[in-house]
Amino acid sequence: MRRKTSLAKRGHSRDHRSDCKQVCIAPVVTREGLPLGYEVFPGNRSDMTTVKEIVESMERRFGIAQRVWAADRGMGSEANEMA
Repeated sequence: MRRKTSLAKRGHSRDHRSDCKQVCIAPVVTREGLPLGYEVFPGNRSDMTTVKEIVESMERRFGIAQRVWAADRGMGSEANEMA
C-alpha cells in the first residue's frame, strides 16, 4: 500500500534516481548505537540546513549533555560545526 506524504519531494539523489521522490531521515543514536530519536525532513532539503534543527530538538528532549556528533561531509559546514 502506498501512502502519499507532503514530505516526499524530488531532491538530490545519491542513487542517481531523479525519477523518484524521497524523504530525508535523520536518526540520532547513542554511542552504543541505540536509537534516541529521529527527525524527518522533505526530500529536497539540503543536509546542511538540518543540523541546527536536529541539535535543538534533541537538546529540548534530553537536555544539553556531553556529546559527539558524527555526520557525513554534506553536513560539515562551518555554521553547523558551531551548532
